[in-house]
This record gives sequence, C-alpha cells and structure tokens, in this order.
Amino acid sequence: MARILHVDDDESWRDLIKRRLGDHHIDSAGSLQEAISLLKAEPAYDVALVDLNLTTDNDGEGGELLDLMKIRYPFTRRILVTGNPPGGPMRKNMFDRYDVVDILIKSGMNLSDLRRVVEEAIAQGSAGPSQPPEASRPAGTAQELVAASLGSSQELPEPDLAEVQSSAGAKAADYAVGEIIDDRFEVREILGQGSFSKVYRVHDEVEDEERALKLFDNASGYAAVRREISALRKIHHDNVVEVFWADKTNAGDWYLIMEFINGEPLNDFLTGGKRLRDREAVDVALDLLDALAAFHPNAARLNQLDAKSREGELSEAELRERAELQKKGLVHRDIKPLNVILTRTGAKLLDFNIASRVGDPVRTKSGTRPYQPPDADLTRWDVSTDLFAVGVLLYQLLCDGRHPFQNAMPMLGEPVVDPRTIRPDLGPAIAEFLIKACAPASSDRFASAAEMRQALRDVRADI
Repeated sequence: MARILHVDDDESWRDLIKRRLGDHHIDSAGSLQEAISLLKAEPAYDVALVDLNLTTDNDGEGGELLDLMKIRYPFTRRILVTGNPPGGPMRKNMFDRYDVVDILIKSGMNLSDLRRVVEEAIAQGSAGPSQPPEASRPAGTAQELVAASLGSSQELPEPDLAEVQSSAGAKAADYAVGEIIDDRFEVREILGQGSFSKVYRVHDEVEDEERALKLFDNASGYAAVRREISALRKIHHDNVVEVFWADKTNAGDWYLIMEFINGEPLNDFLTGGKRLRDREAVDVALDLLDALAAFHPNAARLNQLDAKSREGELSEAELRERAELQKKGLVHRDIKPLNVILTRTGAKLLDFNIASRVGDPVRTKSGTRPYQPPDADLTRWDVSTDLFAVGVLLYQLLCDGRHPFQNAMPMLGEPVVDPRTIRPDLGPAIAEFLIKACAPASSDRFASAAEMRQALRDVRADI
C-alpha cells in the first residue's frame, strides 16, 4: 500500500480520488496551508497529487509546497492535476523546477488512466516508509530520531526551507586531524573528498568506537543524506557499508555516521604496485555481485511485467507487483575502484549518494564515465548499469589495470578488447565471461546479478 497526498480545494474531486484509489492510504488537503502542515507533521509520501491552480494562485504558497516536497522528499513523485492544460512555458517550468512527473487534465479524464498514471508513479520510486502516528514517535534529539529510523520508520528531521535556499554554493567546514566535531567526534584521519562531501575517520567519544563521518556541503547536504540513508537503511549485507545515523553539525552541515572499514581501496590494486591473484580478483567481483543481488530487483520478472505494460495488458495485481519490485530495487550508479574497499573478510561497497530506484527517469548521467555503459538510448535506470561496472572492474583486475575499451571510453559499436591480447595465459572461459560482461549493448550482457554471479562461479572453478 502506497501513501498518497492529495491537494485539491474541490471536495467532490477529493472524494472521487479516495474512492478510485481507496486501496492506498490517502491524506487529503483542501488548501495549501493544510497540505504544508501535513508535510511538516507526517511521513514522506510516495506520490503527491496537487491541483495546479492552487500552486499558481496563492501568493507563492504553491511554490513553497512544491519546494518543500522537492527538498524534504526527493523520492516523492509529484503529479499536477488541472482543469485546463497549462501553456508551454508554465508546463516546462513545472517539469524543470519541481521535478513533476506528469500533468493530468481533469476534464474528460478516464479514471482508469488516472489509476495507471498513479500506479506507474508509485512504481518509479517511493519516498520511503511511513512514520508512525505522532503519539508513537520516539522523543529525542535529531540524531536519535534518525538513528531510530534505520531500524524503524522515522524520517529525517526537516530542514529549514529558507536556510536550504540561501545556502546554494556553500561549502562544509574543514576539519584537521585532532579537531573535535560537535564535542563528540575526534578527527583521526581524512579518508577522502568528493565533489560535494568529505569523509573522515573519527573516534566517537560517546560510544568509544571508530566511525567514518561523511560531511556534506550545505547546498546539497540534506538531499544527499536523504538519498543515501534511504538507500542504505533498506540494505543489510556483509558486502555493503553500514550506516548508523545522520544529523546536522553545530555549524549547520549535514553528515552521516557509518561503520569505519579498515581495508584498502580497490583502486590501489589497479593503479599502484599491488596485484591480486586471479582467484582473489574473481572473489572481489563475486562479493560485489552478492551485494547487487541483495538490492537489485528480480530483473527477469520485472522485464516480463515491463513488456506487458508496454502492451497495456497489466492487471491491477501485476501493477502492484511491478510497483513493489521497483520500489525495493536500487541501482548504485557509481561502482568504481574508489567505492570498493577490500577487507580481510571480503569487499565492501560504499557511497550510495547518487543511487536511484530501478525505473527512475535518467535525468543526468552522473557517475564515472569509464564504468558507465555506453547504451545511448537509456531513459530509465536499470540493473545493467551496475553489472557493466562490475565487469569492467574485474577486467581491470585481471588485465593489469587495462580498460576493456580503447582510451577507457566505452562506446556503442566498439568491440571489447579481447583480454587474451593482454593476458595470453587467461583461459577461454574467463575471457569469454569478461567479453560478455563488458559488452557495449545491454542485450549482450548478463540480465541480472544472480545470472552473472552463477556464470562467474562456474568460471572460478576452472581458474
């Protein structure tokens, strides 16, 4: 059952939506003020149906509502409903600024079409699990509430809208080794820095534990924390980093507290002097495929349902099944050597801050180009993105750091460099596996992590 917010000042339309979508939980609001109060007090929603006229005729409050949804609930699918088709510039603004997924016209609307659009929006992604009623929410600090959310349904604390809007371009504070963050976390080591975050090894003086603290820049911090914690709180796997909680520093910067992984970046085995034996390299890939199998959906079944959907043949039960598969399925989108740590117990996959749900529209090609598949017609995220990256990593581990494509640039129509031209001693089975795993067209690659893992297990027996 999905959670839907419906905002419309037309009572008859609110009643109709409740009847038509009654198998989902629906919160109705007859005004923008009521809707904003619901958003501030209640859980994240999977879908929001909002009257377009309310968003444009209320002295900016409509924009406040949509801004609040976009910032606090990045996974909520926003659908606008209107009596009259909006003009081209307004329509484009709604799609570009507020990430609206569809605009529906009330007059002459087929209610079956309405249900189909809403079910597809639910399938494309969800805002996360619901919160308990107010009376049952635990009391405590922001970080205590967020820590509880990893094992229950509590959402992250709400950011101040004006603060988020005013912090565009702001950078998080820098901390040196020996400094104390918020009178609790002593910085022991600077582990790394990305385009909008820094990672520190810290000692938590309250829990007397070594942790990793990931600090985000202000402008992107809340959305990044929401995305990463929404992904990782659903995954409990030995080969995936564990996240404990999130909070905001006294300086106003969002951060995540994660397990500190004592190991070596996989990148050291590609660009440095270190090398793995062939079986060890295969074991790294198997660890990653184990992790992917845990958070990817059942790709074969999802493909069947997608094919039926294109023909318009899905029953309501199949629509719900498809929605559940997509809601549970994630794509990491940025598997690369720097995001894999090798430990004594196996490989660990890190950094889920650009993870997307399977079926989400591809809005940007963010990621690391050498590990991104070259499928030019990719419009929605699917599991092939991650599987290709694992194939490239294994190719590099087995072939002295060399990339399977010329100039480390995957291109459609360009063949994979036969790994035996680099490693003549490689057996035919592992060589053919690599060529298939790195094929430029997704139809020529493995269809799922489970299929790819089994094929690699079969190959490993002969190495």
